[in-house]
Amino acid sequence: MSTNQFKSAWSWYLAFLILFLIFNEIFDTYTTLFWSTIGSFVISEFQASAADYAFAVALSSVGMYFVFLNQAIADRIGRKPMLFIVLFGMGLMSLLLGLSSNLVEYSAFLFFLFVWFSSDIWVITISEEAPEKYRAIIVNLILVAGASVTLLIPILRSLLVPAYTWRAMTWFAALAIPLSFLALFLRETRSYRIFKLAKQDDLKLPSSSPWISQLLSPFQAPYHKISLAIIGMSFLTGMNYTFLTLGETYLMSDRGFPLDFVSFVIFLMGIASIISYALCGVIADLLGRKSTISLLVCIFPIGVILVLSSSEIGVLIGAMLLSGAFWSLNVIGRLICLEHYPTNFRGTGNGYRSLFYAFGITTGSAFTGLLIPIIGLGYCFLVLGLLLLLIIPVVYFILHETKGTNLAETFDNSC
Repeated sequence: MSTNQFKSAWSWYLAFLILFLIFNEIFDTYTTLFWSTIGSFVISEFQASAADYAFAVALSSVGMYFVFLNQAIADRIGRKPMLFIVLFGMGLMSLLLGLSSNLVEYSAFLFFLFVWFSSDIWVITISEEAPEKYRAIIVNLILVAGASVTLLIPILRSLLVPAYTWRAMTWFAALAIPLSFLALFLRETRSYRIFKLAKQDDLKLPSSSPWISQLLSPFQAPYHKISLAIIGMSFLTGMNYTFLTLGETYLMSDRGFPLDFVSFVIFLMGIASIISYALCGVIADLLGRKSTISLLVCIFPIGVILVLSSSEIGVLIGAMLLSGAFWSLNVIGRLICLEHYPTNFRGTGNGYRSLFYAFGITTGSAFTGLLIPIIGLGYCFLVLGLLLLLIIPVVYFILHETKGTNLAETFDNSC
């Protein structure tokens, strides 16, 4: 095959991969968000309180702890098989969520949904396949296309929930089951194939790393400080996920806004996330990852303050600001994490990021459940939003600027 033929074939494959990952991200986004828009209906049907629901979400979020294993396994068996597994799992757990008959069953299936929709295998895959000069742009373009489903969620909420109850929101998510089989037509990433060949040929890695040694690799020199910074940033970000899970309840129950207005807020939050993804992809490739993260961290608490202290217009603006900042902070956080680690434990390193993000979600939900009777739900959001500002010194004094990092042949021989 000539050079031009190879480039043409690779371009067509990259286009197919991006298209598949867009569909993957559509279901990833939908399963991440749809259940958080029906909390008040679930609470009403199961005759629970907001505090009960907050604790149920806290317990369910423990499922995100197993995302660490998903990503560590991806370092062992490859990115391709894990793409199939997580997409199939998202569809199956969504289907079962709609069949739950009480809050215990609901939280159990939500637990397993957390296991799959947070896996980030697609981000690892495209990060290793995309040209480094445009990595952030391509990642964020996939997010922009995938996040279009956020515009569908409030429409389905308004149309389906009144007629068929909240359970109808799981129907679309179940389509991920047949779509997952398209993963069988993917190739393993170039970076992972090179890594496996290096292991087999004994060219760069002298021996296969023991499982435990690989799990500890991100905390060995020279990566230990970087890993602590990344997990700290992820923990604080995860704590602020509470607004996504209880924001709808706050607007309807605490503020008394009508269903249609809240659906419109959710719709605009989806618009904001799409706009933010598009802008941050360009900003991160032009100005760098660290500057982008710091900007997003500053925007989030401003959005929270507007939601708590404003009338309808202020609530709309504030919700858009915090939605755009939160979701873009997540993706740029993933990207800077992946770009700090070598191929042989890139998934494991990102797994720790996901694990402590999950710890943050659990801690934030439990913290909110405890403090709601004392200071109210709104002020819980504010406290968590202000804590997010601690990320700025962590990013600037510990993490490196990773814009333009080549991930194709990065290995660590000591691990």
